[in-house]
Amino acid sequence: MNGSGEPVPPWRNNAMTQTPPDLLRQLYQTALAASADRQSHPTRDRSATARSAAMALTSDLGLEAIQLETVPDAGIPALVRPHADLARATPPGTVIFSSASPQRLRGQDNLARNLSYLLGLGLALDGARDIWALAADTEGLDSGGAAAGALLHPDSLSRALALGLEPGSLLDQGEALHFFASLNDLLPPAPAEARIRDFRAILVL
Repeated sequence: MNGSGEPVPPWRNNAMTQTPPDLLRQLYQTALAASADRQSHPTRDRSATARSAAMALTSDLGLEAIQLETVPDAGIPALVRPHADLARATPPGTVIFSSASPQRLRGQDNLARNLSYLLGLGLALDGARDIWALAADTEGLDSGGAAAGALLHPDSLSRALALGLEPGSLLDQGEALHFFASLNDLLPPAPAEARIRDFRAILVL
């Protein structure tokens, strides 16, 4: 119980022993491990298997899991705004999962879709407190294989601005990789046997 005599939710105990980025990395690593385990799930879609494993761990940690429907052919601005609005309205102790694949912005061939999704989400959240996110694609499609994805922190925009970066311009130019590389928030490429697409998780604490 806390000082007022109210019970402490299980997720808060986990949040006190792990940083929010570490929690997201744990979910991501669990998804990768499930995707690589072909013997246990030889016929299932590996991305679905990965998300199911991550959602199961979310529940085990005492967090609420929300799975959003895939939204095909949605551009990044149209996709991130409802995700940001939902995250702002979601009670603490929740992870919002999604796997949508947005169109490339302005027809740019070099766009890293998950990094761009994450930067767009950061712009839509505009520094909202207590919201972190991870987005990754381990099939070598994101950022040309330079990174699997990245992490978004509540202070990502402010740190970028302090470095002289212009987040909105970088998104428009398809340079989300440069944004997250400058912040040292990229995720390394995953092992070849672990292949999942569009793994996205928003953590609200």
